[in-house]
Amino acid sequence: MKTILLFQHSLCESNRNMFAGIFHYAQKAGWRIQSIPYAQAAKDRRVNRKPDSVNIPAIVDFWKPDGCIVQGQDTAGGKPDKGDFGRTPVVFLDRYPQSLPPTAFCVYSDSSAVAEAAARELLSLGLEAFAFVDWWQDEIWNSQRGRIFDEILTSHAKQCHYLSLPPFEDGSIESFSQRIASLPRPCGVFCANDLAASRFIAEACHMGFEIPSDFAVIGVDNDKDLCETSPVSISSVQQDCFAAGLASAELLSRVMSGNAPSGSGRKVKFGTMNVARRASTRLLQRKDARVSAALEYIRLNACTTDIDVGAVAGIAKCSRRQLDALFRSLVKHSVLTEIHARRIERASQLLRQRDLAISKIARVCGYRSASDFSRAFKRETSASPRAAMLEQSGTRLSSKPGE
Repeated sequence: MKTILLFQHSLCESNRNMFAGIFHYAQKAGWRIQSIPYAQAAKDRRVNRKPDSVNIPAIVDFWKPDGCIVQGQDTAGGKPDKGDFGRTPVVFLDRYPQSLPPTAFCVYSDSSAVAEAAARELLSLGLEAFAFVDWWQDEIWNSQRGRIFDEILTSHAKQCHYLSLPPFEDGSIESFSQRIASLPRPCGVFCANDLAASRFIAEACHMGFEIPSDFAVIGVDNDKDLCETSPVSISSVQQDCFAAGLASAELLSRVMSGNAPSGSGRKVKFGTMNVARRASTRLLQRKDARVSAALEYIRLNACTTDIDVGAVAGIAKCSRRQLDALFRSLVKHSVLTEIHARRIERASQLLRQRDLAISKIARVCGYRSASDFSRAFKRETSASPRAAMLEQSGTRLSSKPGE
């Protein structure tokens, strides 16, 4: 049994999904995973006034692993580098390729896919003004995502305004508030991640602006803890983090087997899944509390078997006929179509995991049978669930467990 060290940066939701992809591969390959929470260890050492760096070479020497996966950008205590691992095969996950030697192996975020998804979502709202909010800790991701977002807007003859969010330890947010106030409205705001989106929304609401009427906001990572607890729930570009973790394990398997890719094959991009739509971009032709309440209820409960148009109408405090007429007028489709759209969105995410039975996905997504689910999925996507699953399988690295 091979021993693999997994150096964990943090346990936010996107990272947990990466780890799930790694463990999924490890289970089939027969790997033993030993987790090393290096960022937390560095923090604990600083709090206890001990040396604030983790001795990566000592850890590697202690475990003598067959391979290592290092997740995350860096930590205040220092980031593991290729030289820390000696001859042990290592793959860096969610790390800037520019921060690594040319010969290093890494799996990293596709900034183009992220920026394109955000731009497509905001442009579809018919807005004319746009802004990008950076995140001070992710300089390279910021520059790439912001630049690509700007280029897309320029091609549509639109202008992009830039805002720099001050660090948490910087008590002054006055200049940031002034920049928010100076933005044209209504404005589509793309934030570098969900943390930036949460802080932008909190400050904008504190200043008396309305989300999304004044600012339609979209983040990145779909961190549900942040997105759901924001003053206005945050729409977010969901990266395919499970696929990222899986790709890192597949790549490490190839490196350990002596079948490592060369050249550009050493750097593998992971893309996006979809945009998780929430209230921060739900820009209706006119505000209607009944429709807003119904949309939020459907978003949270679409995959339960007891949801139907009647239940949604009860939440909206109007008749089924009234609600459906409001939906067709403001949302441009029926209540039932909205329910199915949210179910298919969730099903598409689950199909990427490849090993879940279609019948289980059907139950999780609120369908009473696999045949009902298959018909609904094909009606919405023009493909069967099985075909969609196989298509997703073809997008990953081709190595098999144990290679």
